[in-house]
Amino acid sequence: RSLARGLQLSNEGIETHILATNEDGLRFAKAHGFTEVETYLLPGDTIPFIELRLEPPLGSTGRRP
Repeated sequence: RSLARGLQLSNEGIETHILATNEDGLRFAKAHGFTEVETYLLPGDTIPFIELRLEPPLGSTGRRP
């Protein structure tokens, strides 16, 4: 429900950033339609983050409550 509500509120999609070692989180996001956009490493970190994006459905205009 939360993903659907997020897509209702924005016509720009939803982004999330997940640590590369969080296999459950990545599996969940991909199972719900998120796709990888970028992998990056913050200064001083040794584990990269993966940025994922869920695009809004075609024809979605996004609504504000």
